Amino acid sequence: MPFLLASITNHDLSVFAIAMGVAFLFGVYGHIIHSRTMILTAIFLIAAISLYFVIAGEMQTSGLGGIPAP
Repeated sequence: MPFLLASITNHDLSVFAIAMGVAFLFGVYGHIIHSRTMILTAIFLIAAISLYFVIAGEMQTSGLGGIPAP
């Protein structure tokens, strides 16, 4: 249970959730106005945000340059 509470209050998780929410709303609006460009942009944003946070998490857990992360 403490891990769940810690992950909810984590700043990185909040930034991720806000960014994904904005991209999702962008895509929904694109569907409403039937804009393929907005829909594709939203898909790209969601993929880019996910990839960024996965890479950032990998760097944080493995450390940089072979130095273990604290």
